[in-house]
Amino acid sequence: MTSVRTHKFSHLPQPYGVNPLPDLKRITILIKKMKATYDSIPALVQREGSCLRIFHSFEPVTVTDKDTTRTNFVGRSVDIDGASDYPSIVSAIFRDLYPDSVKDAILLNRELVRDNPDHEKTVKYIAEYEAMQRFRTQAKLIATEVIAAL
Repeated sequence: MTSVRTHKFSHLPQPYGVNPLPDLKRITILIKKMKATYDSIPALVQREGSCLRIFHSFEPVTVTDKDTTRTNFVGRSVDIDGASDYPSIVSAIFRDLYPDSVKDAILLNRELVRDNPDHEKTVKYIAEYEAMQRFRTQAKLIATEVIAAL
């Protein structure tokens, strides 16, 4: 029988099916990805029982129906169940847009072009990596605002 330990800041690969989060409180982070349209920007954070719902990254969109034109807002929301600390919030927001498979592909593509700068997709892969890093920074700012609002 093999025992598996998870560490909070471990960057070692985890076996399939093992929760990479700390097992301290058996924290469950449920990420419900949602891109929705609203008439106005909702509050940054709402608490519903043990669930923390975070609304972020809103952009105005002009909608025209027959005789009326109005502005709606399109944004994302993330539900976090069982955790409301800064690292969990940053992770949930980041993983909403960049799940592990997408993040891994972007990192591997960056490695490919770093080792081979003449690759035909160098510009695309570097742009994807830089966009991911910008969103990572944005996720940290959003998490800081969420913690302040709690």
